[in-house]
Amino acid sequence: KILKKKKLKKYNFGKKKSFISILNIQKINNKKMIDFLFNNKRYSFETDLIGNIQIKNLMFAIIAAYLSNLKINNILKSINKIRPIPGRIEKIGKINNKSNVILDYAHTPEALKTVILDVKQEYPLSKISLVFGCGGNRDKEKRPIMGFIATKYCDTIYLTDDNPRLENPKLIRNQIKKGIRSNKFIEISSRAKAISTAVNKLNSGDILIVAGKGHENYQEYHEKKFFSDKFEILKAINKKNLILSKSIKTNILREDLNKNII
Repeated sequence: KILKKKKLKKYNFGKKKSFISILNIQKINNKKMIDFLFNNKRYSFETDLIGNIQIKNLMFAIIAAYLSNLKINNILKSINKIRPIPGRIEKIGKINNKSNVILDYAHTPEALKTVILDVKQEYPLSKISLVFGCGGNRDKEKRPIMGFIATKYCDTIYLTDDNPRLENPKLIRNQIKKGIRSNKFIEISSRAKAISTAVNKLNSGDILIVAGKGHENYQEYHEKKFFSDKFEILKAINKKNLILSKSIKTNILREDLNKNII
């Protein structure tokens, strides 16, 4: 709408001779410093948003704001206040062993692949676990495809129910399993239990993605009942933190000891 109002066709992003291009992304603790070129001048801003897709969204938001006659320096003053949309690559809670849980609405093959790859790029040294299922009464052909994507890009998969609606949830899970080409998955029909188990299994620095329902506050088995992934994640994190030390070194030593015992 802004482009049409300004009678402009389009702007390229990130290419040579483009209107705006990222020069450098530097990660510092849980934040990123973005250096970019805009109208032939160099600027920077800081953000704690996760994933390339959200950085691109920020860059296009900067263009939109600029074309709406806001000054670039005033725009950049507000960038670090921006938070993710609920349930879109949203980091939930804090775990004492520095593992992280990320909530996302991805419920299509392309969306699931995008969020997993974005998280892997954000945490290149971390093991990635995934809690997911597929909805009922729609898009049956995507189920084995999502199983294949989960297998290809994740270290551990917790296969569970999404919104089965009027379908048999076990049949949905069986269709997903046709695409899973390994034994690195755990099937837990209860979504609450799957989330709790996945959070409990996180070691220091691990990442868990809970995908499919995002911001939704219900789960549908024939009828809708209250259910929140975020609530279940926070509950599991609080329980986990009760048995974890606040010292990351102590937690790592405990994990190593448990591995040796096993």
